[in-house]
Amino acid sequence: MASMTYTECATLMTRGAVDQGPDQEVDTFLLGDRAIATFEENQSQYGCDYTRVVPAWVEGKRAFIVQRSWSPAPGYSSEGDEDVIISFEEGVKLLLEKGIYDALVPKA
Repeated sequence: MASMTYTECATLMTRGAVDQGPDQEVDTFLLGDRAIATFEENQSQYGCDYTRVVPAWVEGKRAFIVQRSWSPAPGYSSEGDEDVIISFEEGVKLLLEKGIYDALVPKA
C-alpha cells in the first residue's frame, strides 16, 4: 500500500467564473499529497468540472477535500476553481455514487 503524505493548509480555493474573490481562510487542516479519485462532472455545452477527491484530516477527523476546476468548452473562456471540505461519510458516498470503488480499497 502506498503511503500518503499530508501538508498543513488553511485556505480553500473559491475562485468562481464570475466571482474572482480571494481564497477562503479556514481552520488549519491536513491535505493529502494526491487525489484518490478524479472524474468529470457537470458537463454541458459550455464545459465541465474536472473533479479530484483528496483525503484530508479536519479537526482530528478523516475527511475529504473535493477540488473542482471548471474547464471551458472550445469557444468559451470562463474558468474557476473550488475546494470544498466534506465529511468522510459524504466522501465515501460520493465515490460509491460515481462507481469509483478502487479508491476505497487499498492495493496490496
